[in-house]
Order: sequence, then structure tokens, then C-alpha cells
Amino acid sequence: MQRVRRPVVCSLVFVGLMLAVTLQPRLALSSPQTTVGGMSLTPLWTTGIISDGAGRAGIIATDLNRDGITDIVTCGAGAPYVLNKVGTGRYDTRWYGEWLRCHKVAVGDRNADGIREIYVATEYTRQVHIYDGATFAQVGQLTLDPTQEITDLAVANVDDVAGSELVILLADATLVYNAHTLELKWAATGKGGTQLGLANIDGGGRREIVVNGVPARVLNAAAKTEKWSYADGFGRHMTVGNVDDDAYAEIVYTARSSSDDYLYVFDGDTRLTKWRVGPSFNLSNVVAVGDTDRDGVKEVVTGSGQWGSISGYHGSTGAPLWSMKNPENGVFGLTVGDPDNDGNNEIIWSSGLDDSGKDALLIGDRHMQAIEWRSDDLDGPLHVAAGDLDRDGRMELVVVSTTTDTGYGDGIVRVYDAASRRLKWSTRTSPQPWLEIHQVSVGQLDDDAALEIVVGGAEQYEARIQVYDGKTHAIEWESPALAPIGNVIREIQLEVANVDADAQAEIITGFVDGHVQIIDGKTKTVQWDSGALDSPIRDLSIGQLDRDGPRELAVATSYGAYVFDLGTYGREWRADLRINDRPANPSLTIVDRTATHAGDLVISTSPYKQEQTMQVWSGTPLSRRWQMTRPDSVITDMTSRDLNGDGTEEVVLMGHYQSTATAAAPSLLLVASRSSDGYHFDYRHPGAWGSIKEVVFADVDNDQQRELVFAADTLIQVNKLTLPSSTLAMPGSGPVSSDGSGPANDE
Repeated sequence: MQRVRRPVVCSLVFVGLMLAVTLQPRLALSSPQTTVGGMSLTPLWTTGIISDGAGRAGIIATDLNRDGITDIVTCGAGAPYVLNKVGTGRYDTRWYGEWLRCHKVAVGDRNADGIREIYVATEYTRQVHIYDGATFAQVGQLTLDPTQEITDLAVANVDDVAGSELVILLADATLVYNAHTLELKWAATGKGGTQLGLANIDGGGRREIVVNGVPARVLNAAAKTEKWSYADGFGRHMTVGNVDDDAYAEIVYTARSSSDDYLYVFDGDTRLTKWRVGPSFNLSNVVAVGDTDRDGVKEVVTGSGQWGSISGYHGSTGAPLWSMKNPENGVFGLTVGDPDNDGNNEIIWSSGLDDSGKDALLIGDRHMQAIEWRSDDLDGPLHVAAGDLDRDGRMELVVVSTTTDTGYGDGIVRVYDAASRRLKWSTRTSPQPWLEIHQVSVGQLDDDAALEIVVGGAEQYEARIQVYDGKTHAIEWESPALAPIGNVIREIQLEVANVDADAQAEIITGFVDGHVQIIDGKTKTVQWDSGALDSPIRDLSIGQLDRDGPRELAVATSYGAYVFDLGTYGREWRADLRINDRPANPSLTIVDRTATHAGDLVISTSPYKQEQTMQVWSGTPLSRRWQMTRPDSVITDMTSRDLNGDGTEEVVLMGHYQSTATAAAPSLLLVASRSSDGYHFDYRHPGAWGSIKEVVFADVDNDQQRELVFAADTLIQVNKLTLPSSTLAMPGSGPVSSDGSGPANDE
């Protein structure tokens, strides 16, 4: 798809790759630079969905880099992230990692430099990724037996040797590693479980490893022995901490019998229960230990399993101290800390993970019994556009979610100052009761100075458009129902471009019913309708194919491709791209070449889910000149842009490789340039960011250099762009004759 927002921005979408060269080793999101063939992308800022599954991997409130600011470390939507307070009543990501299928997180200072590293355990792949807490560069990785699921991990000094250990818990073993060198120090085979606690629980002078399971076990890593076991285990959720101001920590846990919950504090020295609360219905799903009132003594904090409350109990007696209503369903992650750095501790928890509604990360003031902050529950894929919306000389980034609240709420439009990453404003797509956003674009639609933001999507079973003023943020207008929306294919296609000789841009739309419409953005009237084409519209692109004056509009449908002259709106060409009557599901882009050369029409097709074919059509009439096929990639979109200033546009492909049930799918973003025998790749971007959906090229930080911004399923990322000096060959099938061996051209 070619997002034609010139001269403001060019935005694009891609999924999948047809790469005939070997994929480079995957680098972490925090890698300072990813370079291939002289072109590089350096990540500058990443943010994404934080609510989905938040807290299930654990929530940690700590100062990672000794800057005096509390960092919240957890995972959401399969990615690790660090959250900071960035303004009054607002939190945002300081760091957002790759989509690793994050399962558990821990922090610890592995090399005694005062910086706490982040340890991320992955689901399925059984790896631990280690990130520097100051730079977020990946500094280590440990891969375990893929048949062994990591159930928990923690970092602390647990033996008599200086330095920290990384303790990894499996279902049937506890593994102790040197946290810095990752040398295995002890494998406690047959002593696994579900949860870890590292603390001195008996006054013996060193930390024990407390393993929750049936039975629960207390391990001595220095002697490499089991000290004792507890046959019934420590319930369904356990933590350790000194809650009675004695010389050692207690084991705090919650357990269920029939439909009732119990809360226990267990003495590790006497191996007796100090106190118990319950039985009580919905008393506690998770427990934490923290000094909620900053009096120097820690309390026991619990979170209910079904709605209910966050509650605090006196650590010595179990007497209830306070309770705060939870506005969402259940508590699944819980900790105590000072995330707003005001000198008072707050409660941090996650909710909603076990029902079909909203997921949320919440921060509450237990003294005021009030919610201080609650995350939005964004649903991907995310979409992005860029432009100087209010004409103040600074770029803005427009980020929208498809829906919110696990599909029960409409999409959210957010506008960031692109240079500072400061959120300027945010709104839900009201007054429509519910709008599922499929596309976003920006452009000058009227006579005022500000640009407009155009979002298109589905209100239940009807396609609609909303237009926002880029300066006042008010809705300027919204369309009536434009077309029906299908049950299987719901997405509408949308571009903003000036296709005629007036001063304003038009809105080009494509619908499931096979119609393409060009809407005058100022008068809000339809100035052209294609009539019903052969199948749902899948992609749009505007460019110069034949150098006859007016540009062309290329349209991809489920079955084929069309080209229309934007001067006369006459149809110039059509190709049926189906194979064995299967929908081709194509995406396409027009590649502008030099002023003396006709352009190329580049098409990707996917009649079979496991196979992608890239075709290049050129000449008069258009005929297929080159193609290649890659069986392990999915291409859903592409765009073109002249990146090196030579007058010929490069093709940008976006997407991901095919995934497996046990590994995250590598994202794919390729840049290809034309050569005498086809197209060659100048750059390939490794990493696991999810399926990349849209790309924007714009000077987002006002340094007179374009950055590349991409949107994916769960995140957006701003990258510094360095242009290539050499290419990587990507052989295809070579020239294809137009003697009937390719898809039929019926024009």
C-alpha cells in the first residue's frame, strides 16, 4: 500500500517476506543499530500496548539505574517494558522490548555496578534474555532445554560466594546460575515447582530458595541441599518478606479450600503458621509484601480473584488495616512502590486477565482509597501517521488503536509531539458509539492552516470516516454509512492525496463491496465511484506508471488488480491474479522511476497461506516482467519511496515470517531497489516486533533528516534511518514473457 501524503509524509503497510537470502541473527529491540548492506535503523523510541496480560509475568517497582526515579517493570502483549511517570497523572513506557512471548520477569544487579539488569523468561522457547537497566541493550541470553517450561525466576545472592545468582525454576528442577557469566552452579533435579522466593527465612545468615509446589521445598544453594519440605505446599500464590520486624522473612501465601480463601503467614524458623485469615469467599488471589505507609514495617497486601478489593493486613497480627475497591475484574499481579516519586508508596496491580473484557494496569493510593492511574486497554494492530498538524514547525505522530477493551470499546486516537514523545491529546472515536479503526492518514482537506486527521473503519457493519482538526482536535465531520462491512473481511482501505488540480487533498477509500470512492475532503461529496469491482478492495496505491501526465490509481481486489487514470478516471488495465480459482489476496504499490522511465507496478500475492509471490509489471500495456516466490513468508502490504534521492523509488515490504507454535514470528521489513534483472534488497530488518503494518518516513525530531516509524500489531517504533551504500542480491525468476504464461491481461 502506498500512503501518498506528500509532501508531508509517506506511510505504508507490510506483512511477510519473500527473502532469498539468509536472515541475519535476530537483534534485540535495544540494539544500538541494525545494519545490512550499509543501510541501518537505530531505534530511538518504542511504545506499545501495555495492558494485555499485564502483571501475569510479575510486577516490579524499583530504581533500575539509580536516577532517583521509580521504574515499573513488567510485561504486556508478550513484550517486556519499563513504565515511568511522565506528567501529571500520566505514565508511559521508557522502554518497550521485542515480542518475546514474555512469561516471567526479574531484576538484579548481576555485576555489582549498581545498575539492575532485567531478566526476561520466554514462553515456549525457554530462554532468558538479559537487558541492561540503564541502556536496555541486551547483554546476555540463556537457552534451556526447550522441553522444560520456566515457571519462575529470581536474582539474588543465595550462596557464600560474592555476586548474585540467577535462580530459574522448572516444574521438576531448580537451576542456580552465576547471574553474570551464566555458568550453571547447581541443578537441583527433582526439586521444581511453581513459584520462587529468595530470602533468609530462618535467621541462618544467608538467603534460602523457597520453592512453592506440592510439596514445597526450602533449598540451601551454598550446601546444594534441601533443608526441609512442606507436604501441603504454600497455596496457589506465595511471596516472602519480613512482615513482623524480626530478624528474618516470613512465607506469606494464599490458599483455597472449596470456595473459600485463606491467607497465611508462615514462620520458616519454627515451621509453624503465625496467623491465618479466613475462611472467606473471594479473600485473595495474589499476595504481596510492602511498607504501604512508610513506617519501616511491611504489611501483607492481597488482591481478590473476582472484582473485590485490594486489602492490607498487619504483618504481626493479621488485623485488617485498609481496603480499596478494585474497579476491574480480579487481581493477577501485585506490588508496592512509589511510582510517582512523591515519597509515599502506592499499590500497583493488574486486572481483567481472566475475562473477555478490559485488561488494565492500575496504581492506587491506599490512604485516599482512590485510583491514581489506570492504563488504556488498546487493541492492535496499531496504526500511525505523521505531519505538522498544527503548523507550529514541529512534527506530530498520530497513533491509533483498532479498538479498546478487548474489542468492546471503540478505537483511540493519540497525538504525540514527535520530538519529545510527549502525549499532546487523546480521544476515543466518539460520538459514534463504537468505531473499529482500520486506517489513519493526515492531509490538508480544507482552507484552514491546520492539517486534518482522517480515520476510517467500521461501525458494526457499516464503513465510516471521521475527520479531526489537527489543531483544535475537534471532529470536523463524520460520514454517513459509506458501504457495508463483511463478517470475514472487515477492513476498509484509505488514502489521503491530492488527485486533482485544486488546493485540497481528497480521501480515497476502498470497501468490502468492491467500490472505490474519491471523496472531496472540503465539500464531503463523492466525486468519483468506480462501481462494483470483482471482489473486496484489499489495497490502493497512487503513482506515475506511464508518464502521460495524470497519475494512476492502482487497486488490488481479492481476485486481481486494476489501474485507473486519475485524469479521466477511465480504467486502463486489469489482471486476474487468481490461481486455481483461489483469491490472490494481493497488495501492491506503484514505483515511480526517473522522469524518462515508466513506473513499475509491484504486486504480492498469497493464494496459499504458506506461499508468497512478488511480481513486477511494467511496459505498455502492463505485462509481468519478473517474479519470485518465498514459501515461508506472508506479504500483506508494501509501499515505495525514493530514499536515496536518485529519482527512482525503492520498494518497502513489511510483515513477518511464518511462526511456529513454539517461537515468536520474526518481523520483516525489507527495502528493495530496481536493477536490470529485477529487484535487489538493500536492507532487511531483523527482530520480533510482531507483524509490521505501517511505515511513515518523516523528520519527526526536526533535525532535517527523515526517520522511519513503523506500526505493528502491538507497538510503534521510531528509528533513525541511515541510507544504504550497497545491496544484497535477491534473485527471482528473471524476466517473464508476455506470451500468455503470466496472468491474463484483459485490457
